[in-house]
Amino acid sequence: MTFYRTPGPGKLQRKISRVYLGFIAGLMGVVLATVSIVLVVELRSSMKTSLRNKAFYVTERMELRLEHLRENIKNFSQNHLIINSIVHPLERGIYLPKMVDDFSRLENIDTVSVLDYTGNPIYSSHPEPPNYRKIFYLQPVLEGGESIIRLSGDKTQVLVIEPIRHHEAPIGAVIAEIDLNGLINRILPKDISEFHKLYTRSTLLISHNYQVDSDYILIDNPVEQADLPILYSLDLWLEMGKLQSVHLKPVFMVIVQLVIIGIAFLLMAAVIASRVGNSLARPILTMVDKTEQADGGAVVRFSPLGTGDELEILAQALDNRDAELTTYRENLEEEVKKRTLKLSELNTRLEQEGEERERALLLLDKSEARIRGIVDNLLDGIITIDETGRIDTFNPAAEKIFGYAKSEVMGRNIMMLMPEQYHDKHVKSMEQYLETGEFSAVGISREVSGKRRDGSVFPMDISVNAVKGKDYRMFAGIIRDITERKQAEQLLVDAKEKAEEANRLKSEFLNVMSHELRTPLTVMMGNLSLLTDPDDLPDAEETLDIATDIEGAGEHLLQLINDLLDISKIEAGKMELKKEKVSARELVADCLFTIQSLAAQKGLELKDAVTDMALTADPLRIKQVLLNLLSNAVKFTDQGSISVTVEPAGGQAVFTVSDTGCGIEKEKVGQVFEKFTQVDGSARRAAGGTGLGLAITKKLVELHNGTIHADSEPGKGSLFRFFLPLETENGNDGSAEISG
Repeated sequence: MTFYRTPGPGKLQRKISRVYLGFIAGLMGVVLATVSIVLVVELRSSMKTSLRNKAFYVTERMELRLEHLRENIKNFSQNHLIINSIVHPLERGIYLPKMVDDFSRLENIDTVSVLDYTGNPIYSSHPEPPNYRKIFYLQPVLEGGESIIRLSGDKTQVLVIEPIRHHEAPIGAVIAEIDLNGLINRILPKDISEFHKLYTRSTLLISHNYQVDSDYILIDNPVEQADLPILYSLDLWLEMGKLQSVHLKPVFMVIVQLVIIGIAFLLMAAVIASRVGNSLARPILTMVDKTEQADGGAVVRFSPLGTGDELEILAQALDNRDAELTTYRENLEEEVKKRTLKLSELNTRLEQEGEERERALLLLDKSEARIRGIVDNLLDGIITIDETGRIDTFNPAAEKIFGYAKSEVMGRNIMMLMPEQYHDKHVKSMEQYLETGEFSAVGISREVSGKRRDGSVFPMDISVNAVKGKDYRMFAGIIRDITERKQAEQLLVDAKEKAEEANRLKSEFLNVMSHELRTPLTVMMGNLSLLTDPDDLPDAEETLDIATDIEGAGEHLLQLINDLLDISKIEAGKMELKKEKVSARELVADCLFTIQSLAAQKGLELKDAVTDMALTADPLRIKQVLLNLLSNAVKFTDQGSISVTVEPAGGQAVFTVSDTGCGIEKEKVGQVFEKFTQVDGSARRAAGGTGLGLAITKKLVELHNGTIHADSEPGKGSLFRFFLPLETENGNDGSAEISG
């Protein structure tokens, strides 16, 4: 028979007691804290509500008191005796002082003053009234009849200014000063546990019962215009507070009582915890004692404990588990040997699989590195996106094409690389792909536009292919910037158009030249045939006319040939200038003299205004330029005048030739200096010409390092202006007028 010792109190019993007691103490603490917080919060809330009501009551009483005083002052200003004191100055000394003094004795009114129309005091209850004329808001009262209520400059008085009216017109004013401190002290409640502060905006005006070192429950009472219009106009608002030490004292007393009750309850709980711990721990300690004896090698049975509860069931379960552990212990060693053998085999197999996986990963890394190297070194951009349009791959060529770094585009939508007009089409294509699995842009190469990082749009070729995996779908695009190719194509188109235009102009020029050369030759041949007919020889006068016609035709033919030779020399770079110092006035005078007879034949007036200056130029070529411009002006002007001006400007000599002729269409003005070009029109066709004169003129001006341009309007004449650089100092100004 085995005898067991009766276990005494142990750690388990003390632990159960502490846990039970701790739970009760914690619960009591939570209840006390909750009740205390609720009491304090509710009391503070009710106190704040009470303070707000009191503040509103006080401010409302202030509003009513000010309104009442303002009404009395208004009635005082409308008294007929006050009006008579303004209208009849001789009578004001009889009754005005007594009325003003009596009215100033009203409660809260300090001073009352009556002012005339100019703002000067007629009578004041103050022996030395202030200079009210300095108040900037007095003038609207005296002129417009407005009523004004404002704070005084030192914020201690409320000024009420009411106009004195006579037949609805303001003739003076009554100014009353209301003692703000007396007004608020009369209204405030006499509770020393409360303080009141009156502010205008952020400036403190009055402080009542405030203790600096005390803690208060505070509220402020903002003034609304709809409720308190006078206080709102004066920017007055009230702050109130209650002493926490006075008003929270009952709550603190209640909390102290609750704490005392809680301590008593905890003492009772400690006794109960000791008994509960003993009843719960004793059977468990018995089982612990039996377990200690079992560790010594004895066979122990935990049941029966005699408790008849869940601990008895636990003891029986421990007995059953002990029997199972004994059986398991006997078979454990054999089982360990089998498991060790299986683990060894499994470890060998895992090592082999690990080696194979490492070889596969190495091959995969090499393949990925090779593919990455190919992609990164391609000249074409490669971009891949997922099925939502987000960028997964962006190779260096794509970075160069679009101007983005790879980090700037990864994970962002591909539409950032498209002009806005492509966005809707791309979204519809992606929606169609997600719904049907079809993408119209896949498998074809096409030309589209891309958008670089700087916002510029450029042409590109793109080929898109779809890639489908087991659980993913993506698109790969190969992109090539074709900007240079498109520019080259456009250059070829432009060159072709220019060549076709040049051929057309040359053909037109040959037609014109053949006509121009044939005309003087026909005149010469026709007149020569008259001189060589032996049967009908002309007399001396007819012979002279024929010779004159032949001479004119020869000069015309010579001019045509000279123009052709000049343009050929210029284009071949063989035109040599013989520069010398020449007078601008002399050049213009010689040219006007030469052209004067042609102008006189058409009844045209020649005008000039020349500032004389010395030029370093080829005088023959400058005369050729001027004569070309003047002869063109005479050709295309049927009536009016032709003017020539020369003036210095910005280190250049400015030559201007203007006429009142038929003019040129604005869109064709730029063509007049081109070779083989004649601006079409009946007037120009009638005047004739090869189209080389102005081209030669432009070349000659440019050989002198100058520039020339034209300005014209149909029906209003033309203006040609060329600029030559000045290399010497200007001479004296001069101008003259030559009539044709």
